[in-house]
Amino acid sequence: MKTKLLLFFSLCLAINANSQCPGVPPPPPGLNYIYALDMENDGFATFDLQQYIDDWDRPLMEYNFNVSSSGYNFIPKNTNNEPIALMYTNVIQNESIYMDHQYSGSGPMFEPQPPCYWPIDVWMNYGLRLIPVPFDGDFDNDGILNQDEDTNFNRNLMDDDDDHDGIINLKDTVNNLGLQDHTNISLSVYPNPVTNGIATFESNAVITSVTIYDLSGKQLSETKTASNTLRVDSLAAGIYFLKFESENGSVYKKIVIN
Repeated sequence: MKTKLLLFFSLCLAINANSQCPGVPPPPPGLNYIYALDMENDGFATFDLQQYIDDWDRPLMEYNFNVSSSGYNFIPKNTNNEPIALMYTNVIQNESIYMDHQYSGSGPMFEPQPPCYWPIDVWMNYGLRLIPVPFDGDFDNDGILNQDEDTNFNRNLMDDDDDHDGIINLKDTVNNLGLQDHTNISLSVYPNPVTNGIATFESNAVITSVTIYDLSGKQLSETKTASNTLRVDSLAAGIYFLKFESENGSVYKKIVIN
């Protein structure tokens, strides 16, 4: 009996909501995807949830409710309702999390907006899927490797939109202006893996500096160079990225040090 009553009241709410927005379907259930570069191709990556909140979630909620989101704390949580770190590495492949929008007690509150007046819960409780993307794949089949779609080199694939069309590079199959410039430089590094502490590079452009980053995106060093060799014997064994600067732009290469 309780189940039937609950179903009845839910149906009434749906009919009432639809009557205020005839012919317009409700918002989608809200499963959003967050992409990060998987540098080891093992199904795990680090996701910048703070960037997602600032650049995607807050603007979306403010647009939907037409008020500032300053009165809300945006707290990512796992499926056990436990808060997780803002720089979060998934614990299972394609992990599901959700964003908890908690009112702080001051500031404007989210209220249903015309013309649809859909219940706030429809917008407030949506799921997120964390997708680690292989660095050497081509997610959108545009001929550009996933690692080269990450033009600011932070392994976060949600903040790269080189042609400013609102579509991230990872999913943009039409036009990646910055990447076109970025890939005009031909450059190779050898030996790779590096075993003797010296990396040699050859390029069709004059390289003026080389910057070394670790897998977290932290800059380790920057070297002005007039030669085609780079000493890396001070680095521990592992995977690194080299940013080569030239008058024609920049290009990134991954190296392994044994």
